[in-house]
Amino acid sequence: MKTPDHTPRFLMLAKVAMLALVIPHSNAEEERVFSMVRKNKTSFRPSLDPKGTLSSILTIKLGHDKPSHQFEPTKEVLKKAKSATWNYNRGHTSQ
Repeated sequence: MKTPDHTPRFLMLAKVAMLALVIPHSNAEEERVFSMVRKNKTSFRPSLDPKGTLSSILTIKLGHDKPSHQFEPTKEVLKKAKSATWNYNRGHTSQ
């Protein structure tokens, strides 16, 4: 609805309605992520860093429609990973 001068009549009501329409009806997606974390960070692998390796594992699993064991990184990604590993190991062995 608009006023005679063509400005929206219930501007705040429209904003509230739009905000209410974008509220998710369930938290299933979040529960799936927590389930993935529990499956990957087990008592056999307690030292997975949430900001490092665990985050990378979850990124691959959530970012691809194929199962993660079928993920094949590009040669460029492998090259960068090897370089990062080499730099990390060099920095930690000289202490």
